Amino acid sequence: MENTAKKGFTPIALGVTGKYVADAVRVYRQKRDLTYKELEKRLTNLGRTIPEPGLRRIEAEARRVDVDDLLALAVALEVSPLQLLLHLPDELQTFVSNWDQVQAATGLPENMHWSEAEAWARGETGIAIVERIEFWRRQVTRLERACEEQQARVAELRAQLDSEREAQDGASQDSVLTKRLYWAEGDLVFLDRELAYSQRELDALIEEAEPAKEESDGR
Repeated sequence: MENTAKKGFTPIALGVTGKYVADAVRVYRQKRDLTYKELEKRLTNLGRTIPEPGLRRIEAEARRVDVDDLLALAVALEVSPLQLLLHLPDELQTFVSNWDQVQAATGLPENMHWSEAEAWARGETGIAIVERIEFWRRQVTRLERACEEQQARVAELRAQLDSEREAQDGASQDSVLTKRLYWAEGDLVFLDRELAYSQRELDALIEEAEPAKEESDGR
């Protein structure tokens, strides 16, 4: 959906997280089918009134959102604060081919993938390079296991189709089974891509850490 919220307003200087939050408020307000007045009423009931003009300015990147605003908006929009803070605008999802070309949040390393940033926000990893390496090692291990399981599932479905083909002497095959195989193969392709990306991220971070390790060993 086209963002027309900025029309008629002069945006202020915001960091990437401020811009993501502004877009998230607009997106989730529209998803909840809320007018500005309805959202204002919800916020008032929560004890954190933001008048309609203020809401319009937030979406137009012409008003900052403080911490209290953020939490009240999350409650009013029925989302978690992280969904507002780590929201990825539609235009970035459409035009960015590599996630690490877009900074996930203000202050985070520019090469930090969105999934890694979400894990950091949940307290599941840190931003020190050794912690980031360990995060991607876990991702690679998890995806390797998932790929093996999916490969077994694909092989099982192919065997079922082959058996059916022999039993029916080349007659038309079960369309349900064929569709299951189609989707299973698609899932396997997706997992393979995720694994390849995760391995590249891990290798890049290990390479980045090498000079620091060599310098430390030389002292």
